[in-house]
Amino acid sequence: MLKSTEEVAPEIKTKNDNSKNKPNESEEKTKESGEKGSRTLKLMTFNLRNSNLDESNETSQSKNVRSWRNIRRQLCQEMIEQYKPDIICTQEGNLVQLSQFTQDINRIKQYNTFGQGRSPQKYYNSNISDRINEYCNIFWDTNQLELMDGGTFHLSDKPTVVGSKFNESSLPRIVTWVLLHPLYQSTSTLLLIVNCHLDHIGHNARHKQLALLKKFILQDFVNDFASRANGCFIDTTTTTKKKKRDNVPLFDKNQNISIFCTGDFNDEMFISDLWKKGIDPEITKELLFNCINIQDKSHNARLHTFHNWIGDQFDSQKFPIDWVLCNKNIWNVMTFRRCEIIKFNKDGVFPSDHYPVIVEMLWKTSQ
Repeated sequence: MLKSTEEVAPEIKTKNDNSKNKPNESEEKTKESGEKGSRTLKLMTFNLRNSNLDESNETSQSKNVRSWRNIRRQLCQEMIEQYKPDIICTQEGNLVQLSQFTQDINRIKQYNTFGQGRSPQKYYNSNISDRINEYCNIFWDTNQLELMDGGTFHLSDKPTVVGSKFNESSLPRIVTWVLLHPLYQSTSTLLLIVNCHLDHIGHNARHKQLALLKKFILQDFVNDFASRANGCFIDTTTTTKKKKRDNVPLFDKNQNISIFCTGDFNDEMFISDLWKKGIDPEITKELLFNCINIQDKSHNARLHTFHNWIGDQFDSQKFPIDWVLCNKNIWNVMTFRRCEIIKFNKDGVFPSDHYPVIVEMLWKTSQ
């Protein structure tokens, strides 16, 4: 797997990992599924909007109505409480913001989180460190899911070098991934969650970043899977190998992994065309599907996900830039229920300048 060869940005991980807990059978998941005895999996992608932008780039009036400190933090908590996602893939969060977000949502569920910053250690004590060092943290409900492995790599010619970027990219961009095991499924069921934030300016940069992202999902991760077939997995706390534990599956190169790829792609689905092209004739059969396109478009009305604080009045963009993609293996263990562009707000005030996107899947049976 891709491991950083230079100084590594600190990871954000919660300490109260209750991943060994068995799921509570009285959870509301059965009620929410609409089918007796069935469970749902809800995954959300959400660009939090870096809280430092509220202080540096806003007028005095907009600071009051858009400030993370004054209102957006509370709105995020209320939205998470309403939708109760099992997995949350965030973009743009900084250290302080993510610490507060983690504290808030753990009042709702027992979430754990994993992620590394995009900037080298030397920037951490500078005045601009919190603005530069954004994360793509992933959160999961520890009563439902157990962390098996995880990492962060950089979208550049040197993916293991912290702070590196393609020349065409305006800023360093990263991908964070986790491998999760659903506690209520058999040991053969694994979920690979990949979360990214592509460049917001360079079209050519996004193409390069997307090609590297795709290579990781369809080629690098699969090939590296062979190293896990010896009954070990990577302990992300110490980055050392640990022997097989009870209820921890052995990794198998031929094992079918269900993949969700999420994030702020900062572009419409020219991405889908690139995905269909493939990067190698041997793996072109491994396609990723766009969950927003699966959903009936009329359900979401206006489909853009960046709204620039004005919601559906924003007319400059008529397509989503925040996506949830999934591979064909998903359909072996789940059925699609819905995909929603969440337009949660209070009196016209939004939690972010992006709408979150949530996908709800129904587990077929205990696999």
